[in-house]
Amino acid sequence: MSGVENVDRFIVKKETLEIIERAVGKKTKHVSSRGTGVVWEDVSPDKQCLPSLNDEEIKEVARLAMIIEKRLGSPQDIEWAIDSDFSFPKNIFLLQTRPAKIAVKSPKSTTNHIAELIANGLKTSH
Repeated sequence: MSGVENVDRFIVKKETLEIIERAVGKKTKHVSSRGTGVVWEDVSPDKQCLPSLNDEEIKEVARLAMIIEKRLGSPQDIEWAIDSDFSFPKNIFLLQTRPAKIAVKSPKSTTNHIAELIANGLKTSH
């Protein structure tokens, strides 16, 4: 697949691990591990719109990501997998990590954003 699958997205607040946003996509394929390697398989229609992770798994993935980011000193693009043959949290496997190409900034308040626009406008007009 080429990243065009309609995936789930979860946003977690770093300070508290609170899940502050979630969007569940309709997933028609998933990756399964077989003796000969990994394969793309169809997702049964009754599971296509279910979240891929439960809240406990979302928070654990976020916690692990923060540990890796702290140890490596920068935001990371982390690949991980969940194996349903294991119990939580031993079912989460980190596959690889690399520096993130784009770091997401915290949203600015409207007041700060307007003040920044005004300040930048003043700098360019002189």
